[in-house]
Amino acid sequence: MQTQLEVKEGLRRHLTVTVPAETFKNKREEVLKKFSKKAKIQGFRPGNAPKDIVAKNYASEISGQVMDDLLSSTLPEAFQKEGVFPVSRPNVESIKADEGKDFEYMVSFDVAPTIEDVKFDNVSIDKIIVEIKPDDIDRVLEGMTKQFGTYVAKDGPAANGDQVIIDFEGSVDGEKFEGGTATNYPMTLGAGQMIPGFEEGILGMKAGDEKVIDVTFPEQYHADLAGKKAQFKIKVNEVKALQAAEMNAELVKKLGVASGDLAQLKEEINKALTRELKRKLQQDLHKDVFDKLLALNSIEVPESVVHDEIHALMDEAKERYKRMTGQKTAPDFSHDMFKDQAKRRVTNSYLIMKLIEQNQLKADPIKIREMAEEMAASYENPEQVRDYYLNNKEQYKNLENLALEDAVVELLLSKAKVNNVEKSYKDLMGK
Repeated sequence: MQTQLEVKEGLRRHLTVTVPAETFKNKREEVLKKFSKKAKIQGFRPGNAPKDIVAKNYASEISGQVMDDLLSSTLPEAFQKEGVFPVSRPNVESIKADEGKDFEYMVSFDVAPTIEDVKFDNVSIDKIIVEIKPDDIDRVLEGMTKQFGTYVAKDGPAANGDQVIIDFEGSVDGEKFEGGTATNYPMTLGAGQMIPGFEEGILGMKAGDEKVIDVTFPEQYHADLAGKKAQFKIKVNEVKALQAAEMNAELVKKLGVASGDLAQLKEEINKALTRELKRKLQQDLHKDVFDKLLALNSIEVPESVVHDEIHALMDEAKERYKRMTGQKTAPDFSHDMFKDQAKRRVTNSYLIMKLIEQNQLKADPIKIREMAEEMAASYENPEQVRDYYLNNKEQYKNLENLALEDAVVELLLSKAKVNNVEKSYKDLMGK
């Protein structure tokens, strides 16, 4: 077997493999023999038809099997011989399979980038320090009283937080469109339920008011309306203001504290905020570290891997859309929407792998167990959930990857100048 490797643009490679004619002939005879044993041809008992008739009747199937067998048996050896390791599925670009001649094929594929060293010099990182205070817990309690509150009619103009009951009729270029009309539709202003400009156009209106508002559908909206300008005729039937519920023992019980003790509820809220805060601080710190890592290390990444990551991000976006809207289908998002994000993810993944290899980093089993316990803490049976994470191979592998990522961040922080910056919980969380 002969091989020839060609370096193409970027990380693309072409590999030509030539299999001797004798090997090609022997493989064809082997496959033909197998087909002959089970071939069903009119006029012959199964397995008794002459080989030349079998070859004629099953020509396409035999050729396909021969090619598959030769590719699967020779390609791994060819990669090993040339010392290349594809990161994308090899694509067969051409095949020469002329009887009596050498069998030759060419595949294209991508290889991983070669990274000599990862730079992280003269880097300054802000490490955010946040303390949860009583005011933060009180804001959560206030939100809970609103959640269990009731809406009562008001005479004044509609404001953010009010509920309005409206009739609306939408049109594009003077033509009504499906789903653009509703009667006595309830909507909370400021909740972001509708497209940009719709809720804002209702602010200040009173019960009985009518108005026409101009809006533009987002570019990521349904394909037939995406980016189009529309008009909505609005009639406000009612305006209601939210009247918060009283935070008493009965409401505390509804919120999951069987004793009705407000102090216990505050303690549970504090635990939940602490978990949320830890996740947020970790996410922001990791993002800052990896953004700076990316800025200092410009590497070429395989287009095929970026392409796969784009599709993974698209699938995630579609699932989020369906969860948020309750719809069974999601619009077809553009590849360009995710290209930059995908390239950043792939680039960082190669830099992280290089750092792990260079520094022989390992996932700490103690750290993995702590992660499992943190993830399980908010569930009703945390021990059961923790054991699921630790005993399920796939879940454990995910935790292992997260622990390795933490180890990389800790390594990079040890090389950086770290500045402690104090912030309030409200400012950090945007609440």
